[in-house]
Amino acid sequence: MRWLSRHEFALVFLAVAFTAIHTWAYVSRAYIWAAWIDIPIHVLFGFGFALSLLYFERFRTRSIFVICAYSILVAFGWEVIEYFYDSLYI
Repeated sequence: MRWLSRHEFALVFLAVAFTAIHTWAYVSRAYIWAAWIDIPIHVLFGFGFALSLLYFERFRTRSIFVICAYSILVAFGWEVIEYFYDSLYI
C-alpha cells in the first residue's frame, strides 16, 4: 500500500471537506437560514481547484497569475450557475 503524498492528501482532504459541508448545508437548507456558509464553500472549492490544477499539471506554466485567472474564470461560471438556479428553483 502506498501512502498519499502531501499534495494528494490535501486534495482528498479538501474534496471530503467540501462534500461534507455542501451536503450538510443542502440537506439542512443552511444555504437559506445561514447564508454565510456559502463563503467557506467557495473558498474550499477554490483552493481545491487551484491545487488540482497544480497537481495534475494541466498547464505547463506554474504561474500564479495563470492559476488565479483560471480559478476566477471557474468561479465566475459557478456564480452564473448559482444565480440561474436560485432564480428558477427557489
